[in-house]
Amino acid sequence: MSDSFEDQYLDVLQNLEAAIAAFYNDHADISDSTVDRALEALIRFYKADGSGKTLVIRLSDSDQELYQAIKDTVEWRLGRGQPLPTTAALDFHLELKTVDEMLACLKRLRKSISFWTKQDGRQGYLNFTRQFLP
Repeated sequence: MSDSFEDQYLDVLQNLEAAIAAFYNDHADISDSTVDRALEALIRFYKADGSGKTLVIRLSDSDQELYQAIKDTVEWRLGRGQPLPTTAALDFHLELKTVDEMLACLKRLRKSISFWTKQDGRQGYLNFTRQFLP
């Protein structure tokens, strides 16, 4: 029996959620919909990138800032970005992921947002994930 998606990509999901949680810590007024818009834009970006197309992403300033924070994490996991400030001091072998794997992780986070927003309101996902991260 194979591991669940969450088990297989736990490290990646934690990396992405850490970027989201750090942004939430600095911007307590954001909602789950802000995160969802940023993730949706990233999914569009990486789908276009994978097909060789250029996509211009237009987001509000707050959404753009979160989009960039998550994108930096994605790029790092793809092996195309610099180590993140929170990971630069860690001494470990980073298992690089493919664009398709990262897209699957971004989509999984969107499902989680949908679930927790329905359960606990406009910051349900943000508050749920915050409890597991420093």
